Amino acid sequence: MPKSRSRGKPEFKAPEARELTDGQIMALVMVHGVACFHSSGRVILNNGTWLQPEQWQVHLEHTIDEFEKENGNHAR
Repeated sequence: MPKSRSRGKPEFKAPEARELTDGQIMALVMVHGVACFHSSGRVILNNGTWLQPEQWQVHLEHTIDEFEKENGNHAR
């Protein structure tokens, strides 16, 4: 049986933002900011929270809508 690479150390489990409203997702991103985009499609915030791709999509759609309202462009 192959040896474990962790050498007895507990595996790091990043906190995930689960069951959030659209407003809570927006607030999290605005307050903490984005640290990086993970290859899994998740977005990691500066406080260590991981957003699922569909949660990040909520943020993107809201940001696009706000931009279009400010610029008078309502067509996608």
